Amino acid sequence: MGSCISSQSAKSALPPLITTRLILLNGSLIQFSRPIMVSCVLGKDEKTCFVCDADAMETGRNLKAIAEEKELRLGKIYFVLPRTMLNRPLQGKEMAELAVRASAALSDAGSMGRRSRRGMVAP
Repeated sequence: MGSCISSQSAKSALPPLITTRLILLNGSLIQFSRPIMVSCVLGKDEKTCFVCDADAMETGRNLKAIAEEKELRLGKIYFVLPRTMLNRPLQGKEMAELAVRASAALSDAGSMGRRSRRGMVAP
């Protein structure tokens, strides 16, 4: 009879997956396992939206777009935002809404990840 590793052991043996996390306008989350260009992420929405680094967002400071020829980096969180928010100060209410959106998206992604790993066995 072959030996198996319990799902508990299999989960801890998996290396952490480092991804680029992109939170869309509708609050959904897309994760990329490799660097990706901003232009590829925006596609046909490049005229109406921009990508912003979550770490660069501060209340009262202007939002800046990441250039379309730049790559999004692994391990970072980004937002797709409407162009109407570009180059104007981020209001406290908007920052709170974005924080709630990010929290919900990341929480949903985390619970899906736990479900998909449950029951894994290694030969």
